[in-house]
Amino acid sequence: MVQQPSDECPHGVDDGACKHCYQEATKPSGEVTGEKTTRLIKTLSDIIHDQTVAMQSAIIEWQHGKGAEEGLNWIVNTLEGPGHLPDFDAPHGKHAQFWFNANQANPLPACFCGNPSSSLWMGQGFCCDEHYRKARANADAARTQGSRT
Repeated sequence: MVQQPSDECPHGVDDGACKHCYQEATKPSGEVTGEKTTRLIKTLSDIIHDQTVAMQSAIIEWQHGKGAEEGLNWIVNTLEGPGHLPDFDAPHGKHAQFWFNANQANPLPACFCGNPSSSLWMGQGFCCDEHYRKARANADAARTQGSRT
């Protein structure tokens, strides 16, 4: 929430034109306390719950209802309503695992090839086992080389 600047300036500047007061007053305040915190937690919890139930419903529709196409409709409707369908022209818009890796809440560091990572070793992200094995072999070779000198 952004506050509005006050007309009362401790620096003696008239008409709310004090740069210092304006900067201080317009700093975003991220604090959420008391009842607001409880409502925020409940709202976020409800969203996660509803998203989970929609995915569960999709599985039920696929396995015991009208099949995979109708099951997928549960997911499409859940995403389309709030405008969260993926942009297929965006980076990784045609590769499901890379899309997930790049867009999850806390993505890993990118792989040395530039692709989003799904695994992590020694602080380096990897998009596939082949790239992990290559980095591991290079590290092992460097360690062996270092122990010989």
